[in-house]
Amino acid sequence: MNRRRQNWIRFSMVQVVVIALLIVAFVQLEGTESSKMTRKLSGRVYVPTVQIPRTAPLRIEPLHDDPEIVTDEELAAVLKKIRPIFASKELSPNYVEHALRTWGIAAEFQDPEVMQGAEMLDFLVDSAKFAESWGSGVAPLLEERDAGVAIRWGNEKGESVHHDHLIACLTEQGYHLMNRSSFLHAET
Repeated sequence: MNRRRQNWIRFSMVQVVVIALLIVAFVQLEGTESSKMTRKLSGRVYVPTVQIPRTAPLRIEPLHDDPEIVTDEELAAVLKKIRPIFASKELSPNYVEHALRTWGIAAEFQDPEVMQGAEMLDFLVDSAKFAESWGSGVAPLLEERDAGVAIRWGNEKGESVHHDHLIACLTEQGYHLMNRSSFLHAET
């Protein structure tokens, strides 16, 4: 065999060994690292499948009710001050999220100036209701994307302030897997 051919065989064998070692290393990566590597190499967006063991959120009840700490009258005075009375134009999603967390979906007030629980929910999940407040110049709060629905968040007009606050708000109210029809029949 000539020398050139021997060098080519050695080079090829080294390449096979290197490729085999890379494959072994890739296979041994943990799932998330393997996914990141695949995404970088292929240029495709990777959306992990999230296993959700239940269809309704867990409900955590209060630990105590001690009238010596806060009397019913004191509580009523505070609740009166924090009723969801908002201007209808450019209504901050953050205000509505906090009000819905405080009052709940079933909140019904006799005062027409106060936003009802169902109206708070509609403002957050119905783009038409959101547009009534913000107009067509501001993007909807919920955006459809290839990987699913995204929530616009940040400090720009019409955005939720926190990236996870709207989801927390809806799940606390019994919103099942972002499905309005199942929410209306949520377990209480």
